[in-house]
Amino acid sequence: MGKAKHKQSHVEATTSGVDGLNLVEFPLSVLSTTAPKGVKTLEFNETKWVNGEPLHQKLTITGSDKYGLPTITHHKLLVALLQLFNERGNYENPRIEFTRYQLLKKLGWPDDAHYYRLARESLKIWKGVNLFYENAWWVDGKFKTKGFSLIDDFELFEKKSRTGRRTKLEQSEDPSYVVLGSVVVEEFRKERTKGLDYQFYLRLKYPVSKQLYRYLDKWFWYSPRFRHPDVLVFAREKIGLSRNYDAANLKRLLDKGIKELTAQGYLRKDVFSKRYTDTGGIELRRSATKPPQQEVKPATFLEAELQKRGVTTGRFKPTCAGSLVDSFPEPLITEKIAVHDWLLKNSDPKNKQNPAGYLVDSIRYGWPNPAGYKSQEESQAEALARQGAKQKFAQRQRKQELAEQERQRAEEAAFQEFVAKLRAEGNYDDFADRSVRSGLFKHYYDQSLRDGNSAEARKWQLRAMKARWHKIRAA
Repeated sequence: MGKAKHKQSHVEATTSGVDGLNLVEFPLSVLSTTAPKGVKTLEFNETKWVNGEPLHQKLTITGSDKYGLPTITHHKLLVALLQLFNERGNYENPRIEFTRYQLLKKLGWPDDAHYYRLARESLKIWKGVNLFYENAWWVDGKFKTKGFSLIDDFELFEKKSRTGRRTKLEQSEDPSYVVLGSVVVEEFRKERTKGLDYQFYLRLKYPVSKQLYRYLDKWFWYSPRFRHPDVLVFAREKIGLSRNYDAANLKRLLDKGIKELTAQGYLRKDVFSKRYTDTGGIELRRSATKPPQQEVKPATFLEAELQKRGVTTGRFKPTCAGSLVDSFPEPLITEKIAVHDWLLKNSDPKNKQNPAGYLVDSIRYGWPNPAGYKSQEESQAEALARQGAKQKFAQRQRKQELAEQERQRAEEAAFQEFVAKLRAEGNYDDFADRSVRSGLFKHYYDQSLRDGNSAEARKWQLRAMKARWHKIRAA
């Protein structure tokens, strides 16, 4: 991060995901699908210049004795959890609830037992991982030392139905959850995040491509050109390639990712031959055009909103999202979605057991809105009233500020009149000398004279005279 200032609102509307600025600075996993046998600790180091001084940065990753270190496969689950947390939008609550289907869909994995076991294994590994950043966690304009875990708690509900597999309704009644660590949640609260084309990330084939993309995408936010003075440090400490590789093999593996990113339209093809500099560094440039996106045929907006809340996709029965959109007016569906969200937020028991079912029935049967619920129009009216009250308060505050400014001007005029009178009566020098005979004013007055700064000494003398004049007036 160095001297680069983080811009506000890094999560752009045009992107389909989110990433943490601090979380991409070093690799968080082994850059392969298997971890080295017996290895429980990873370390990544870099020395960079900050404000003209060398700063040694280090990330230490420790895994549990039983579950070990995360691999790039487990890393995918972490990135997916960040997307689920961001999509929910409530950064005050670190708990992310999801069904097995939602989690596997977000990962781009098939909804079967093998991949569910893989997701469960990934959560066990991340629960046992601890991160220790030394002078490498950017907070409030400077690098700090910080240690934490990415996940505080998780639970996967595995209760099965008589058929041996839980239905979507059973999953929605007791969803699984993950509680993110407080440090990760703080990154979202403080907007230390950036946009991420999550679908593009999922489409990348090679692990080195995925790590390259996440790291480079951060720095391309500030400039379309990325440079690192040492390609070996970049490959080992920033991308996570093994230190056992020599320079030739490191470049060969880097090129695997660079070529895929170039083929996908993310990196410029015309400067590929100049990627390695004569001084041993690396230079990459982002393409001016966005990577091609896969064609997706989205549902209508209301269908998508209903599906997000657990309503079944399609039109094969009256309770499906498409059937509801076809059968009921848009204002009604929009209102009932708002009521559903309000009930969930307020933990209403009648919506807690089966929120999707409640939403569907409230639309189909036109249930009245619950007591305490306020429509968007009512909320806007209240917001306008609050805004009016704030404006009145601001006007009173401004009036008080103007009165204070007028008082200060009158006081200054009175003081200047007093000074003029002193000059006219020939008492100015005597009054000025007496004012700087003791206290802090004398200290700073004498110091300014010793420094040869007569203008500064004059200022301190006037301040001392004004303070003495105040005492005379108050007596």
